[in-house]
Amino acid sequence: GEGDFAIGDDGLTGATDGRIWLRSRGTTFRFNSDGNTADYSEFFYKLATDTPETGTVMMADNSTSSPAVGTGLAKVAISSSSYSSLLLGVATDRGTGYNNADDTRQFSPNFVNIGLLGHVPIKITTENGPVKTGDYLTASAEFPGFAMKATRSGYVVGVALEDFDGTAT
Repeated sequence: GEGDFAIGDDGLTGATDGRIWLRSRGTTFRFNSDGNTADYSEFFYKLATDTPETGTVMMADNSTSSPAVGTGLAKVAISSSSYSSLLLGVATDRGTGYNNADDTRQFSPNFVNIGLLGHVPIKITTENGPVKTGDYLTASAEFPGFAMKATRSGYVVGVALEDFDGTAT
């Protein structure tokens, strides 16, 4: 029913494999735990010219509405400005596979999976200096789709979980 909350079973599919289910306004949202992770992602309609790789920082593009019914108002695009209020998340190949019962977005080239919560690999630059564990990350001002260390207040996309000094590991 409306407003239901369940762990392990949504009452509809009989799933019992580490899922958390929330139902709001007629839509069921599923947080799927796979291999003891709690990564959460959503598929968003992307600009046709964008082909983001895993780790690309993404932002909402509200210049026009998404043409896909039931996918929200905004599209997403590769990030292009730092500290932007439009920062959304990071393109990922993991996290939830789909979140709605009849959803086929994961099979469409018009959509990109955006990590919104959890541990998500990210492309990073030392534009603002070396990154240390615990540093906040924002979108790079110089390298579209990359993150950099945040050095002032503003919108961020996450927190670094390891050091990065520009050398490949």
